[in-house]
Amino acid sequence: MPILLRIEMIVLALIIAVVVIVSINRKKLMIQYSLVWLVLVVALVVVAGFPQIIFALCTIFGIQTPSNLIYLLGLIALLLITFSQSRILSKQTERIKFLTQSVSIEKYQAEKKENEDHDE
Repeated sequence: MPILLRIEMIVLALIIAVVVIVSINRKKLMIQYSLVWLVLVVALVVVAGFPQIIFALCTIFGIQTPSNLIYLLGLIALLLITFSQSRILSKQTERIKFLTQSVSIEKYQAEKKENEDHDE
């Protein structure tokens, strides 16, 4: 694996780690969602430190160049993260819909009771 690619991977890992840590400190990112990104950082550093892992995986999967495998794995990781976030977003959308409906029903019932009290 070319040294330039290894350096790029380490720099990318450091940038991701800094962004994630700063986001956690500013309360822009919850710790439970940051773990995926921190695992990605560790994986990048391990692969950059031990490139023979990538060469072995290239042989297993029949990919000719290690850089192609790294980019493929990065794309797969991002797709998995995106899918996970989509599931979380869908669940939260359902919760918001339920809460909105509950609040609307309670508000309607309170207004109805208030109108009944005024009529008497």
